[in-house]
Amino acid sequence: MTKLDDAIQGVQRLGVDTAPVIYFIAADPQYNALISEIFQRISIGVIEGAFPSAR
Repeated sequence: MTKLDDAIQGVQRLGVDTAPVIYFIAADPQYNALISEIFQRISIGVIEGAFPSAR
């Protein structure tokens, strides 16, 4: 089990603010691996991502 697995154990829905999206798009070297793993889990349905809506 990874640190990420430990951190999100039991989480079914994860709120994602704009900063992680920006880090992902920019491929930020400090956060890219972690954010990519989270987005991958959202993509395959392991967890549900809750993103803010633009108004």
